[in-house]
Amino acid sequence: MKFKNRYHVENNICLAFVKLGLLAGVNVGLGTGPDDLDKDLIEACYQSNFDDPHFIGGPACIIRIDSMGKINKIFTIAFNVADRLVNYISVNGSVNKIKSAERNRAVIVAAHRWLIQSMNATGKK
Repeated sequence: MKFKNRYHVENNICLAFVKLGLLAGVNVGLGTGPDDLDKDLIEACYQSNFDDPHFIGGPACIIRIDSMGKINKIFTIAFNVADRLVNYISVNGSVNKIKSAERNRAVIVAAHRWLIQSMNATGKK
C-alpha cells in the first residue's frame, strides 16, 4: 500500500481498525460488540471510527510523531490490538473474514514501515 503523507497513514490505520471491528462483530458507531470480545478491543474500534484513536495516542498521534521511540510505542499497542482482533476473527469468522482481517492487519504493518522509512529519510532517530 502506498501512503501520500502522515494524514493518509493515520486515516488508513483508523479505517483498518474499523474494518477489523466490523469483522469481529463490533458496532463501531455505538461501541458495542460480542460479549466474548475484550472491551478494550471494542473501544479501540469505536475510537477509530471517529478518527480519535486514544488507545494509540489520540487524534493526530501519527501526524505528530517525531522520533523512532514514539513510532515503537504507538505500534507496539497497535500491533497488539490488531493481533488480538485477528485472532478473535480467526476463531469466530469465516475463511473470507479471516482473509479480510489479515489484509487489514497488513495495512497497519505497511503504515509502520512507511513511517520508519519516512523518519529515516529525515534523519531523525
